[in-house]
Amino acid sequence: MANHWQPKPNLEQSQATNPYSMPFLLWSLLKSRGIDSQEKVDVLINPSLQDLTHPLKIDGMDKARERFFQAYNNNEKICIYGDFDLDGSSGVALLNHGLQQLGYADLVLYQPKRLTEGYGFHEHAVEALHKQGVSLIITVDVGITAVEAVNKANELGIDVVITDHHLPKKELPDALAVVNPNKGTCESGLGHLCGCGVGFYFIMALKLKFSEMGLPNSVNLKSLLDLFTIGTLTDLVPLVEENRVLFKYGLLELQKTKRPGLSSLLKELKLKDKPSLSSQDVAIRFAPKLNALSRLEKGILPLDIFNEQDAVQAGQLVSEVISNNQLRIKLQDQALTEAEEIALTFSEESFILAASEDFHQGVVGLVATRLSQSDGKPSFVGSIKGDFITGSARIPKNSSINLVLALEACTGVLEEFGGHAPAAGFRLKAERLEEFLIQLKQYFDQFDSDSAGPEVEVVGYYDLEASIDDFTPDYIPWLKKIEPFGVSFEDPIYKLTGAVLESYKVLKGGHLRLNLQSGVTKKTIPSIWFSPWIKTEQLDLLLSKPIEALVEAQANYFAGRETLQLMIKEFKF
Repeated sequence: MANHWQPKPNLEQSQATNPYSMPFLLWSLLKSRGIDSQEKVDVLINPSLQDLTHPLKIDGMDKARERFFQAYNNNEKICIYGDFDLDGSSGVALLNHGLQQLGYADLVLYQPKRLTEGYGFHEHAVEALHKQGVSLIITVDVGITAVEAVNKANELGIDVVITDHHLPKKELPDALAVVNPNKGTCESGLGHLCGCGVGFYFIMALKLKFSEMGLPNSVNLKSLLDLFTIGTLTDLVPLVEENRVLFKYGLLELQKTKRPGLSSLLKELKLKDKPSLSSQDVAIRFAPKLNALSRLEKGILPLDIFNEQDAVQAGQLVSEVISNNQLRIKLQDQALTEAEEIALTFSEESFILAASEDFHQGVVGLVATRLSQSDGKPSFVGSIKGDFITGSARIPKNSSINLVLALEACTGVLEEFGGHAPAAGFRLKAERLEEFLIQLKQYFDQFDSDSAGPEVEVVGYYDLEASIDDFTPDYIPWLKKIEPFGVSFEDPIYKLTGAVLESYKVLKGGHLRLNLQSGVTKKTIPSIWFSPWIKTEQLDLLLSKPIEALVEAQANYFAGRETLQLMIKEFKF
């Protein structure tokens, strides 16, 4: 538990007057984030699709779409090759549906298996696709480091268009076109896009080409935004500029999606009939169920849910989704317990390295995330299977550490690695685990006395102080106008003061529902606390006593009625 809290750094101190009748708390929040005029608020709550950056500003896009136009005219067999995570899966589905709507008929979908093939654009897959008669491959969310696989494709006479957003290594693959806003030479300013987002921009560019050539094209770009939304939110890219505009419309598309698999899952989770979907609904309740499919590889995959066209079959698939997620939770909890014990041995280090034969490979990323947040350290978690360790690395929230640079410092030990600054993957021989540990220590030790080094998260950041009485009836309606929230535009966190614990109830799973009361007006607001650290006997002693908490305010939809509730992040008494 945090023993000190502090406001987020670099808050704006604008004195602008509220041009709307929005609640004081939300206007103060927007001002602190530099949104301090009617014009800026209008852009925030009413973003326009007309303001999107033109897709041809992405370097390599024009060459990529020209090759695809040629493939259309020649009726070529095309493979859409995507990563196995939800960004890649959403991207494969988006390209598949977009190309089908444009009239492409001969499409092959390929995703490497997480547990047996591992991340990447692989040579063996290229060879198999060549035997199937594929003459053009487009990657999504993968490929920017696949020099050997692209060389193999060139050798076999297959053209490759890479669409990706990951950071490149020193050498770019010799592909026909490399469409990646983050490749180092692209000046589009679209580096915030996820892999699925780059795929969306490709379909947008191709649609424009078909229109220019006077060809019929029935692709409905808005109808693809449900997939864009899933990929964008789950890949934790910044929810700014184009991402924010498309995501806001995408939440609307997702809730009314006509894809039977997604619609059935929304119904199962009781999200279909909500007044509106929030980013938290997708991130906390919806996406993890899909994510468990690719992590465990027990039959169906997310792509099956995205592509299923039959409503009855979709319902059966969703039953498997729920079952898979329950197994994922069990495996994750078992691995986390062991990883936390290993983490205790790293109390003197500025990072954590935990590897075990008992860790299921599909949950190491989730465990690394939990460790990094609870311990406030970059965490590297690996699954040992036979002679190799396959792992994931994550950084604490608000940390400036670049994991790609950290793994680059261990190049001599690793078989392969890649990813983003905050989230990366790696693979090495099990016999070299000790060497990996030593090289990580050397890398992080250089920052111990360097004030310019990485800053590790300070647990307990909040936006503003608030009382129970500050949450007025119009708070939720205005919150919905300001949404969506995500990376780089986070949900507001308040330091709750002047509150009293009026009552509490223990819920299924050990969670808590607290009724918090204003010490002034006696107004109460229900609050939920997931996985609390406090014991009920401690709460008994706190009844009618002042407490402080870090909270998020959110809409709670139950029995057809929407009310405001607080979600407790941290708690003090």
